[in-house]
Amino acid sequence: MIVRGVLLGLGAAAPIGPVNAEIARRVLHRGWFAGVMLGLGAVCVDVTYAILSAMSLGRVLARPSAQAVIGVCGGALLAWLGFRSLRAVWRSLRERKHERAQPWGQPTSPEPCGNLPTPPWRNFLTGILMTATNPMTLLFWVTVVPAAGGGESGGAGTHLLLITIGVMAGAVAWVFAFSGLVRLLAAWKRAALFLIADAAGGIILLGFALAAIWRVGRMVIT
Repeated sequence: MIVRGVLLGLGAAAPIGPVNAEIARRVLHRGWFAGVMLGLGAVCVDVTYAILSAMSLGRVLARPSAQAVIGVCGGALLAWLGFRSLRAVWRSLRERKHERAQPWGQPTSPEPCGNLPTPPWRNFLTGILMTATNPMTLLFWVTVVPAAGGGESGGAGTHLLLITIGVMAGAVAWVFAFSGLVRLLAAWKRAALFLIADAAGGIILLGFALAAIWRVGRMVIT
């Protein structure tokens, strides 16, 4: 069961999505700890959804009405984060254009240090909100956990505990590994990585926001 839980945790955390895109951005802009805190916030929601699904309570959250509310909130949050990412790209490009326009010998603005002071709890809370308001995350746990045996009747308490431990271990391992990898890459062509992370992150976040809103629209129409 622990192995199943680890695989479930990795399966939920590893795919490219809004959380990983935002982790990469925060590691580059605010440091390794900021990205880890955001990832741990997402892990808390993953573990909670895994527990609810194993207890057969995920069906309540999977109702169309709950999905509609989650979809609207999630779409708005992802759209806001995506807008901020693309705005950062626009500002960076404008600053670079301004620096190139400076006469030779004129001082230019210093390069960004990449460690903006932000309370850790804000990164953690963002990770919670991004994951809790993502309908695809909820559907993943509602569908996969019962299929993996999380809802088995015999020894249900033991199964739930083992799956929860495995999910937490797998997801936390991915958060630390991914944040560490981004931190290592940050030492290579740092300025280019800023632009790539912001642009890719903004597009991914806006894409998921549109997908969430489109899904809610389909639910309302049907």
